[in-house]
Amino acid sequence: MRSVKTAVAVAACYFISIPFQVYANDVMTVDAFTACVTAAICMQSSMEESIRLGLYRLVGTLLGGALGLLVLLVGAQTSLLPVTGLILGVSILLCIWLCNLFGIQAACVVACMTVCLVLLNYNGEDRYLHTLLRMVETAVGVVVALIVNRVLPSRHMPGQTDEAAAISTVEENPDDEPDDENTNP
Repeated sequence: MRSVKTAVAVAACYFISIPFQVYANDVMTVDAFTACVTAAICMQSSMEESIRLGLYRLVGTLLGGALGLLVLLVGAQTSLLPVTGLILGVSILLCIWLCNLFGIQAACVVACMTVCLVLLNYNGEDRYLHTLLRMVETAVGVVVALIVNRVLPSRHMPGQTDEAAAISTVEENPDDEPDDENTNP
């Protein structure tokens, strides 16, 4: 059922983005990519895991985006490639330090990726707006994944843990053995 939920969440993110793509593209670039990827990543087999992963994804994006924007605002943009590399390295180090300080190590990878995106991928005056849009799109992806995960039924019974569901599935299909187990005597 997780596959169906993921497909529904990704499609929903795309359909949500259509009006913004149609009406806002003259002013800013709006696309569904970030929301769709976030929804796919955040869709887990349990609501608790989806919430946990979604929060870390959202917090990491917000922290990395804010740090990247702060670096840009203090004028750390340069056309000298070695200087950009040093600024990027210091920004990543600061990002990791902040994640450790706040006890959000699980958000560290997303935060570092977002800093890289802000400092390396977006140029020109609209980079601030572009960064803010990607942060909003991430939030949309998280929210949509959580709503879909909550609304669509799970394959296992309510209150049953994922481990119990996996065990009951194996018991129902004893011939379906995991591929990674060595079945040689």
